[in-house]
Amino acid sequence: MKYGLLEGNEEYLKKHGIKRIAAGIGYSESEGKWYGWSHRAIYGFKPGDVVKEGDITAGTLPIGFKAKNEEDARKMAEAFAEGVS
Repeated sequence: MKYGLLEGNEEYLKKHGIKRIAAGIGYSESEGKWYGWSHRAIYGFKPGDVVKEGDITAGTLPIGFKAKNEEDARKMAEAFAEGVS
């Protein structure tokens, strides 16, 4: 997880090939991950990731939620962006 990321830090997004989809949400085709971020942190999610107790995403998604596909991974990125802002 990268801390201290400001919304305007295009260099980080470019380095990871993240294309901004909406405020605080983007997708990296090269990494196959959906990213969520705010001014405080950024994190990428992919199919197979699971919400665990203590995760920022656990405030929105149930513990044990598993990203079965890219749409689920996007939900995790959205939950992360919401929880970390």
